[in-house]
Amino acid sequence: AAKDIVLSLLSQQGCQPVNLDEAYGAYDFIVETPTKEQKKVEVEQKNGWQFKYFPFSTLDVSHRKHKSQADDFYEVNQDGTAIAYCPMSVVHSSPVKRKNTCLGTINEPFFSIPISKLTFYHLYNGKWQIPPIMSTSRM
Repeated sequence: AAKDIVLSLLSQQGCQPVNLDEAYGAYDFIVETPTKEQKKVEVEQKNGWQFKYFPFSTLDVSHRKHKSQADDFYEVNQDGTAIAYCPMSVVHSSPVKRKNTCLGTINEPFFSIPISKLTFYHLYNGKWQIPPIMSTSRM
């Protein structure tokens, strides 16, 4: 579902899917931009992000994404009404922190991306928009 949600945003931006076959570990799909550039895209869904406004000070991305060959990274909230975006280069250059997860892993490494490095999109009346006021308050 997260892949289709990101494809709806990219389609609105004039991108066309080129290859929707996932290259496991490398990227989720490839799109062609309006300038005919091909971009590899990585998508994840964050079930802990339950509202449109992002409630955390950082976006934590599993360190296993260090193997990703994607150009762009997108994180979708639980109900598919909000997306956070950054270039994969920002993910790879972000500080690494370790934490215990709800899945039982201990001291697992994560890239810790400051929200200031992310672009957020919210779904309003079927259209993706950058929200007029960024806030970490829950709505």
